[in-house]
Amino acid sequence: MDALERFQTTDVVRKALPGDDVEICRLYCLMVSYESNHILSREEIHRVVGSVDKWLANPMIEIFVLERYGRLIGQVICSVTEDVLGISEPAMSVWGLFVDPADSGIGTAIPLIRECIDRARELGIGTCEMDVVAGKNPGFYERIGCVPRETVYVYEVKR
Repeated sequence: MDALERFQTTDVVRKALPGDDVEICRLYCLMVSYESNHILSREEIHRVVGSVDKWLANPMIEIFVLERYGRLIGQVICSVTEDVLGISEPAMSVWGLFVDPADSGIGTAIPLIRECIDRARELGIGTCEMDVVAGKNPGFYERIGCVPRETVYVYEVKR
């Protein structure tokens, strides 16, 4: 086992809890700032806080977090959707995937994506739709088995 593997053995993926709201807001604000290349205003931060509270309270939305040494370093949001890209059966929509930049670039997001895929399998859903930023982390989704379709990535879940 190399140093990176030993470091990552402390990682825990779990379903978000109501007490995680502040850390989820921190990660989500980091994600929005990172993707839009600007610092969020106070009003934008308040909108994020309101959204996270609604997501945590919504039984149709699941938020998974990645915890390392008691600190949340990643998140992913998933929900069951209907008729994604013309597919007439339910699909798991995966969005809001983000890893703290200090912990990115070493495969940290993979356990979060796998958690959504496993959840889809539990629900008998055969497709995961990954809503991702075009050009961000080129090749990452293909390496984990995703197939590009139009502007999103679709992962066929093996039953």
